[in-house]
Amino acid sequence: MAKHSINEKAKYLDGTYITRRCKKRLRIEAAGKTLRQDPYTLAYRYVDYMTAHPKRPREGFNLYFEKLLANQPDPEPDANDDRSRAIWYAKEHYESYYEIGDIARIVGWLDEAEEKQSVSGNGNSIDLTTLLAGLGCPSQRAHETSSLRSRMK
Repeated sequence: MAKHSINEKAKYLDGTYITRRCKKRLRIEAAGKTLRQDPYTLAYRYVDYMTAHPKRPREGFNLYFEKLLANQPDPEPDANDDRSRAIWYAKEHYESYYEIGDIARIVGWLDEAEEKQSVSGNGNSIDLTTLLAGLGCPSQRAHETSSLRSRMK
């Protein structure tokens, strides 16, 4: 067995030493387990994932995942512009893979939901999820269908 210098080894939690190659393999296996547990990880945490797992030489970033609204930086909490509202909505509904081109559609849904809420207001608070379901929002229909299926089992 070849001897490794201290620089080529990394200290493991129990005090033993492992090589950097082994440490990298363990890290990649752990990342694979995380991805298998949540298939939507890249849909809303692509930047974090690429920070933790840098790309190889001559490997480019995935432009599709970079353009997803859920992967955009968080807007200011008090921002009310269309882009910010669409980003917050996409972060809540990351499973629908909304892209930057979907901002107008999402803002339309949110405006319709707010109009419905103001018309039926009378001091009653209506859940935004219920309003969006009535408008035919695809992510909401998918959520309702999956919850209905789980109740039927």
